[in-house]
Amino acid sequence: AGLGSAAGSTADPSGSPPRDCLREALDRSRDVCLTLYKPPRRGPSAWRDEYNRYPAEERNLEPAQLAAYSALHAWRDATARASDESVAYVASRSLLLRIARASPGTTRALFALTRGDAPLVAARAEAIVGLVRAAVANG
Repeated sequence: AGLGSAAGSTADPSGSPPRDCLREALDRSRDVCLTLYKPPRRGPSAWRDEYNRYPAEERNLEPAQLAAYSALHAWRDATARASDESVAYVASRSLLLRIARASPGTTRALFALTRGDAPLVAARAEAIVGLVRAAVANG
């Protein structure tokens, strides 16, 4: 056989018929391309879906902390949309949980939690602290 016939297939040393590697790659590529992207759910209860994705041992927030988590989640979504950034860039899921759990009352306490990980959180620290205070008070 010529070079052209061997280019897309490989012989198996066990004696089984040759595999068409190019066909396999194209088939896998097609399957990936046909996978439907499902955007995350948005809306007033979207925070609950995200919260419920944490392991059970981490889902132990008090009602006031849950109110703070819900408010932070809504803030993160609105900030991401306004800044044209991903929600993960604005604040990670774990950072939202840390902030809600600690419910910082000062920007200094908030900075201690963020450890410089989230530039948009740092830039809006006063607003976030106010948001958390209000949520905890009303929670």
